[in-house]
Amino acid sequence: MNIKDPVILRTTAGDKEVLLSKQEDSINFYLYRGTKNGEEYGIIVSLIGHRIIAETNAEGNNTLLFYINK
Repeated sequence: MNIKDPVILRTTAGDKEVLLSKQEDSINFYLYRGTKNGEEYGIIVSLIGHRIIAETNAEGNNTLLFYINK
């Protein structure tokens, strides 16, 4: 999924702090679904920096689950 709003980005990341460069703050991000140790995660990737911005457990994160299942 393509995330276009920095506010959605930060709420989707849950309790993880999202540190962005000036260039990253104004561009879209991709949200991927993955599994780690049998648990579902959301992985947010910067298009401009080609790096993982946040990796957060999906359990109990209703915002993340909403966008993953969209």
